Amino acid sequence: LARIRKEVEDQAAKAATAATKVTLSAKDMPLKEVIAAFETQTGNKFIDNREQQGDAAAKDPRIDVALKDERFWPAIDQILDQAKLGVYSYGGKDALSIVTRDPADGARHSRAAYSGPFRIDVTEVQAERSLRQPKQKSLKLQLEVAWEPRLRPIAISQPAADLQASTDSGGRLAVAQPKANLDVEVPNGTQAAEISLPFKLPSRDVKRITVLKGKLHALVPGRQ
Repeated sequence: LARIRKEVEDQAAKAATAATKVTLSAKDMPLKEVIAAFETQTGNKFIDNREQQGDAAAKDPRIDVALKDERFWPAIDQILDQAKLGVYSYGGKDALSIVTRDPADGARHSRAAYSGPFRIDVTEVQAERSLRQPKQKSLKLQLEVAWEPRLRPIAISQPAADLQASTDSGGRLAVAQPKANLDVEVPNGTQAAEISLPFKLPSRDVKRITVLKGKLHALVPGRQ
């Protein structure tokens, strides 16, 4: 019985932390109806906050999409790109807040990486050199980790030893603090957290980071 119980608990944990999927064929469908279908199929809730932003004339965009067993984040990113809308992840509720997208913002779908119920996006690259102390130099990558609103993680951590980054010159970026554990507590009502990844600044001939890999650890409550 103990072995059976452990197996059932393991299966329940995997099911609770797997990505939800969406199947939807829409032709000129109002965004509200598309969002309603997402909520029904995934259990993730949405809030339209465009009017609270001051966009009183916000229209309901029409969506054309064909999704079959697509994971939640790649699916919703395609919808938001088509509607030219964005997400605010710190609204204080267990729901994804839809907001007006800044005209300068790039596409969401082509920029992000997806892993299960998580959406991972590098939002900023910061290189620093001290002119007074030339040996003081660093490279930081700002990583945004978002999750499906239904998930409600308690904490997220990234062991620095699990980070790997390659450059266009064929070399690897060295981690600045290889023994560090980068921990982030997650307040209630948020759907994303930011982690600063520390690397040693490479030589000036490096123009691009071609590969970034890591292994995030998330503490997630099970199904109640």
